[in-house]
Amino acid sequence: MTSGPRSGSSSADLRCPLCCNADFHDRPGGWRECTHCEAAFDRSAIVDPDGARRALWAHAQGALLPSGIVLNPVAKRNLDFATTRVGNRSANVTLAAIARPTEVESFLKATAPIAEFFAERLIVVDAESTAAAPPSAVRVLARPLAGDFAAQRNFLMDAAHSDWVLQLDTDESLTPDNARQALALAERAKAQKLRALGLPRRNFVDGVLASLYPDIQYRLLRSDVRFSGVVHERPVVAFENTALGLSCPIDHALSRDRVRERSAQYAAMAADGERLQDEAALLEPMPERWMAFL
Repeated sequence: MTSGPRSGSSSADLRCPLCCNADFHDRPGGWRECTHCEAAFDRSAIVDPDGARRALWAHAQGALLPSGIVLNPVAKRNLDFATTRVGNRSANVTLAAIARPTEVESFLKATAPIAEFFAERLIVVDAESTAAAPPSAVRVLARPLAGDFAAQRNFLMDAAHSDWVLQLDTDESLTPDNARQALALAERAKAQKLRALGLPRRNFVDGVLASLYPDIQYRLLRSDVRFSGVVHERPVVAFENTALGLSCPIDHALSRDRVRERSAQYAAMAADGERLQDEAALLEPMPERWMAFL
């Protein structure tokens, strides 16, 4: 699944009013089109992100858009999911993770406050076999990672008992409100016959929110979706069957040492694994100007 080339201009002081992405395609007439959500803005809108954000949210309630904002069908769908709120119905979702054996206990503890919202918790451990039996509402399966993250995620997807799966890494978390939001988004995606939702990720490096945002992670998925890619794995889903679940951010906690360690680890696993641009953005704090947009 791809979203097109990511060429164009970028600036920490210029971000998309809808998804807070800092990368744009330059379009004729001075327009900027977000490389993530595909919303397009003229200069009057892009330099007034607060006003543009209010106009977008009003449009989601039925108001007309101002002339400085254009939404193609993809952007309209992303706005819909950005403004979706918890309702009376929610989908049946498995909360799942791939983990090292030493991470299982901490993951279970971290997800205990949101366990009630999910049909089950499922963990696939990088091991030949599992240790002691976990709580009855948790399933822990064993499979050696063998350097292939996509294969590990696919094994997890095969094992899920729900139609939808929310995958978290062991250093990621959801607030209870966002856990409920994830179920609402899955229900809406199901109604629209979508198969994968990309969730924004807020990276906290030594407790400081990083400028790498929205850092989209395709983690809320139909259980029959499969991943490809040994490193930086992505779901194999047609772009038209996806949307950005911008109203449900994942929180990611890591240290500066871990940021650098990951880059070296990924570079050793795949030729394109290092991603120095992402490393730099992780080590740069999010400008205060944009905090309210997250």
